[in-house]
Amino acid sequence: MASIIGHLAVLPLYWLFPAQFSLAGLLIGALLPDLDGIAPVFRQLRDSLRKSRRPEELLLSAWYDSSMRSLHNLVGVMFLWPVGVLLALLTEPSSSLALVAPSVLAGLLSHLILDIPSHPTIRYLTPWERPRAAPVVPFRGVTFLKAVYPFLEKERRLGLAPYAKLPFFNYTVLSSLFPLLTVLLTVFMLSAR
Repeated sequence: MASIIGHLAVLPLYWLFPAQFSLAGLLIGALLPDLDGIAPVFRQLRDSLRKSRRPEELLLSAWYDSSMRSLHNLVGVMFLWPVGVLLALLTEPSSSLALVAPSVLAGLLSHLILDIPSHPTIRYLTPWERPRAAPVVPFRGVTFLKAVYPFLEKERRLGLAPYAKLPFFNYTVLSSLFPLLTVLLTVFMLSAR
């Protein structure tokens, strides 16, 4: 995933266009696809503890491997859309279906778009298709984050090349800054009105 914070980058749509979007719908849609990552992370954590491996090694595999995640594709979005609409309507009972449904869909699609560059492989259409390599990983050449890169020792223990996951780490860090910038931009635009 981009980062939990990174997926909140869709929320300024509500502040910019409050009559067209539901805050609960955008929030639920943006976060709902990551439910499929909870079980693999806990399963790998359990297996790591049984094998006496360090639990933090799971960050290099389970969390970044979206190809094993069933809701990170268009079929997953179509499955989650009615679930998200129902949750949003329960959370925000004063909202209408006409307001909530597009908001949840915008949140779900923004989640997929933000996740494309943060995983080595992804399945675009169905959970059954063969995983494809991510088409682009932004910030691949960014080296200033090497100073705070937390996985170097873990990569050595796993037999990976040094800084193998640096592009994904870069994207995770920088995509966390993106929503902060969008909130600042939104505040600036609203104050200029």
